[in-house]
Amino acid sequence: MINSTTRHHCHGSRKGIIWYNYCFVKYSDIDFFGIIDTLNMYSFWRPSSSAMFPDFTEAATNLTGSLIETAVASPMFYAHDQLQVMDTGYGPFTLYGVAQCTRDLSTTDDCNSCLDTPPQLNLQLAVVVLEFFMGVAT
Repeated sequence: MINSTTRHHCHGSRKGIIWYNYCFVKYSDIDFFGIIDTLNMYSFWRPSSSAMFPDFTEAATNLTGSLIETAVASPMFYAHDQLQVMDTGYGPFTLYGVAQCTRDLSTTDDCNSCLDTPPQLNLQLAVVVLEFFMGVAT
């Protein structure tokens, strides 16, 4: 499946990244092992939709900071958490987040730099997974 997907979407390319829910595949003819990649970003967060929820940006920023701190301190460079957001205009909802550095980033400094770069895109990823899911509280 991965082979046919990469051939279809990355036809003729000598490098590519395919993202799935639980993993990603990156290939290149240039050695990228242990090198922080800030060009390839992927996130479920959509700033334009945050205007619907007055507390969303603050909650997402707080959750992101917590996830980065926890992931960097974890031996697996992984963190997940959730945060209840009350004032949405539509009732409370739960914000779920995940952050993970790839294992080739061997130091906590590399993982932290990757997750926290660039600062103006605090909710981002660079060779990491940083996802937010919203769920309405029932």
